[in-house]
Amino acid sequence: MTRMTWKSLVCMTSLPLILAGMAMSQSSGIGQFDNHGDIGNTHTAGSVKYDAGKGEYLVGGSGENMWFASDAFQFVWKKWSGDVSLAADVRWIGTTGNAHRKACLLIRQSLDPDAPYVDAALHGDGLTSLQYREVRGGPTREIQSGLAGPRRIRIVREGNEVFMSVAPEGGELRAAGGSFRIALHDPYFVGLGVCAHDSTAFEQAVFSSVVLEKPRATGGERVLESTLETIAIASTDRRAIYTTRDHIEAPNWSRDGEYFLFNGKGLIFRLPVKGGTPQALDLGFATRCNNDHGLSPDGRMGQGWRSATSPRTESRSSTPCRRGEGRPSASPGPVPRTGMDGPPTARHWPTVPSGTASSISTQSRRPEGPSSG
Repeated sequence: MTRMTWKSLVCMTSLPLILAGMAMSQSSGIGQFDNHGDIGNTHTAGSVKYDAGKGEYLVGGSGENMWFASDAFQFVWKKWSGDVSLAADVRWIGTTGNAHRKACLLIRQSLDPDAPYVDAALHGDGLTSLQYREVRGGPTREIQSGLAGPRRIRIVREGNEVFMSVAPEGGELRAAGGSFRIALHDPYFVGLGVCAHDSTAFEQAVFSSVVLEKPRATGGERVLESTLETIAIASTDRRAIYTTRDHIEAPNWSRDGEYFLFNGKGLIFRLPVKGGTPQALDLGFATRCNNDHGLSPDGRMGQGWRSATSPRTESRSSTPCRRGEGRPSASPGPVPRTGMDGPPTARHWPTVPSGTASSISTQSRRPEGPSSG
């Protein structure tokens, strides 16, 4: 394969210029995609092999990283305009590479190393994130999925809104949680990417059952998706803990930092910080709780003072009782107040990861049709 670099183009003025920072292959027409090449500085030239019989793309790439203000990776791309949906089964070749290597479904404004972009990235250790750079040369942010090592991934752009869906082995695609808005103008590039996260290494990933198309809405009304997230305050990176099509509100940390309490459908639910299935607290007659709830200073009692009967209930039991003395305080934020008169003391605050907050994000979208494959 002939590798053509930007330096070689300087003296070949008869050739059409391509975007800076990309080493292009002379081959074109790779399955559903137009072309491929290395973005940024890579130690080893990337490659792609398309098996039409199996419908598989074997993509190999080097590159130090896809993060911060600039990227280095192999990109298999197609120029696109308007909304887009890209889905694929993704698996790594080998298990000894860097834990942060990335196999990605990409939407990218240009082929420049510092271009705005968004991707659904499967890391070497199974972490799967929606990563994005909002402006040219800006920092990279991410929203981590609660599902590690999915079999299938989908990224969808609808207008300026971007979503990711994931499917476990043997399961169906479902919303990964979290979304964001990024302003990209037509045309842009969409495709497959591999980064070794090691400038001296070369990693390969297989993308199969690839579906590249306009989003296929199922029709009907838009659906609401709610995601309980933790947020690293310093970086604003987010991690999806729980996603549902129910309307949920007001996550509160437990005093030991082991679980959340939130409300939905008039009930209070308990959810482990690491995720899982929420469990409704049995509050008996209290079935109209809203987002004004919290924990007492010792963490033993929960307060839902705008429910039908304003009960106070043990956060670990199902025995309702009347609210005691003291002024209840609404606590929809990441760190609940004490619910008592006077200043809080150190023992009243939850033990939560340093510099971490929680929130619930909601987004409205039309349900998308199933992705074949």
